[in-house]
Amino acid sequence: MSLTINSALNSILLATLILSLIFPSSILGLSSPLYTPKTGEMIGKTVLITGGTSGLGLETIKRLGGSGCRIIFTARSKEKGDNVLSTLPPSTSASYVVMDLASFKSVREASAEITSLLETPEEQEPSSISVLLNNAGVMALPDRRLTSDGNEFQFQTNHLGHFLFTLSLINSRCLDLSSGRVINVASSAYQFARNGLNFDDLNASRSYSAWDAYGKSKLSNLLFTLALDKRFKDKGWGIRATSLHPGVVRTDLGRYLFSSGGGEERGPSSDSGLLGKLGLKVVSLFTKSVEEGADTQIWLSAGNGGDVGGKFYVDKRARVLGENAIDVEAGEKLWRESERLTEVKWEEEGGN
Repeated sequence: MSLTINSALNSILLATLILSLIFPSSILGLSSPLYTPKTGEMIGKTVLITGGTSGLGLETIKRLGGSGCRIIFTARSKEKGDNVLSTLPPSTSASYVVMDLASFKSVREASAEITSLLETPEEQEPSSISVLLNNAGVMALPDRRLTSDGNEFQFQTNHLGHFLFTLSLINSRCLDLSSGRVINVASSAYQFARNGLNFDDLNASRSYSAWDAYGKSKLSNLLFTLALDKRFKDKGWGIRATSLHPGVVRTDLGRYLFSSGGGEERGPSSDSGLLGKLGLKVVSLFTKSVEEGADTQIWLSAGNGGDVGGKFYVDKRARVLGENAIDVEAGEKLWRESERLTEVKWEEEGGN
């Protein structure tokens, strides 16, 4: 068996052990009963979900579908979006826009399309997004890759793309600024970035590690959440920003963990045979199902938790963040750099 396969398996097993120590609630199914909103509970609400074609996003669509809310989700291709719609029951009000977070052009186009979707006749009350669930992401790409915009792939997909998307929707007044929510799916893996962000090398051009880059992208999610929520409060708006850790979940988010060189996506069955399957079996003992992993974001999307502003949730409970994730100065510096890289600005002017 090749050194590449052994290295990949050792990496995933080591990562699983580390994650299981950091996230003990994920081990062996030690999670609370699943939450699903009541039928008709969210009538009149609109929920926008990034990355709705698989994993946590798709599970969220399925469980919110019966609540009566309107769901808009993003898909990386028309084929993926159409496939999701074909599997949903007729009672689910859902539509999608194509968006690739690794392309700022695609994000801007998707934001404009959503603005058009929300337009209503003059005699009706304008429609707005009640919940923006920034769910999409990638994890632990083994090799450094750049997006078409020249940014490290994880940093743009997990943070910069969502930063641009969120601010574009705010500036176009697509979000319900009086009582809405922005929910960022972060991760307790921010702890991998124990030394914080390197603002001299946000794109990891000098040194790249898959888990370090992932941890920094998730730390960016948390710093963004706090800075965004502060801006909401400074404006006097009722909308709040919050974040969560879904757990270590068995989704295709980890599709890059088994990899040959160059970031090629592969499954363990491609050439690792029995050892690869055994590796995944061991991993499954320390992870959550998709249904369990989506629980907290569904609970938050349904309006639970009271004033969730600036808080970080694990298993539907607010948890204390480490100092690197509540560093106000770092959060403001990240905000300024994110504005520069995405060429979008927070509109200081404007009222309620």
